[in-house]
Amino acid sequence: SSRQEVLTRIRVTNYGAGDGVRGGAAVAVDPSSSQGINYHFRENTTDGQTANHISFLDDMVVWGPAQDFVWQPNTWYWMRLRHEPNAAGGVDDVFGKIWLGDGSVAEPATWQMTWDYTPSYAARRGFAGLAASSLGGPCELDVDYVLIKAAGLPSVLVAPNAFVQIPVAITNQ
Repeated sequence: SSRQEVLTRIRVTNYGAGDGVRGGAAVAVDPSSSQGINYHFRENTTDGQTANHISFLDDMVVWGPAQDFVWQPNTWYWMRLRHEPNAAGGVDDVFGKIWLGDGSVAEPATWQMTWDYTPSYAARRGFAGLAASSLGGPCELDVDYVLIKAAGLPSVLVAPNAFVQIPVAITNQ
């Protein structure tokens, strides 16, 4: 029931069709059932969206709110998901944000989407990481950075040029 957070740089490389196709960050994943809280790339319109978007999911329980963020295949994104049951005065439990991962955009200062799932359902407990489902076709993701945090660890803020790439050079024969 402690705070968990996943920060990942991720892109969708291949995506099937239908409600069973999804992938993204996950927190509070029960190791015995593989069920937890997810922040998923979605293209299915069953949650009222008309284009590619992002949604929260409490696995095998209920879909959470959807975020009107039109993602594109083969485009890098930063994705941050936090699970903190009854955070900040006992209101929200899940927090998410996503932004371009090409270094052109700084991390948003505030959460883009929040969800209070615990009034109706029990708080999830377990591990943090990545999740994907391919029921209905492939959900193939590339990931080149993952940071998994728990309560008490230092914060990391992603800003343009935070990851400066230096070309390889031969310094000795």
